[in-house]
Amino acid sequence: MPKDLIFLTAALSSLCVLYFEKFIKLLGIKHYLLSSIAFAFVPIIYINSTNSMDYIWALCFISISFYSAGAQQYFLSGILLGIATGCRITSAGMVLPLFFLIQYINTSTKNKNYAKLFFGFFITSLIAFLPVVMKYGVHFFSYSTGSIPTLYIIKNMSIDIWGIFGFLGITFFFNIVSVAIF
Repeated sequence: MPKDLIFLTAALSSLCVLYFEKFIKLLGIKHYLLSSIAFAFVPIIYINSTNSMDYIWALCFISISFYSAGAQQYFLSGILLGIATGCRITSAGMVLPLFFLIQYINTSTKNKNYAKLFFGFFITSLIAFLPVVMKYGVHFFSYSTGSIPTLYIIKNMSIDIWGIFGFLGITFFFNIVSVAIF
């Protein structure tokens, strides 16, 4: 594994935490520094900061994209989300939360702001995947048809991401919020 890529992943991880902190500070969250430190110590973040996988790269560009949308730089936000999608295609799923964020930040949002974000995202994603589409066509969307046990998926989506204490904290918080709402 090239050491340059590992260093770059660690640098992007730091940038990701920095922009997470800037984003939640922009939203007016009181304990933004403590929140960003907690985010940095989520197991999936600090473990994957030491390898050259694409998770942290995509998450870094997503974090900067959310900050840019919060700062009302919609076209830049779309470009950054397109880069994140180029790193990891599942990042495209963040378009909808960004639309909700735009509505939350600026309730008088005009359709042109959504269009700016989507246009930046679409063009950048298209450019990122153009070489793959030219070589394989749309068949690059084909995946293996293996079967994975449901409990394994649930374990990967909970304890393996957040750790035992993080998972217990999220479960506790979810229960408190559920009781308060209902």
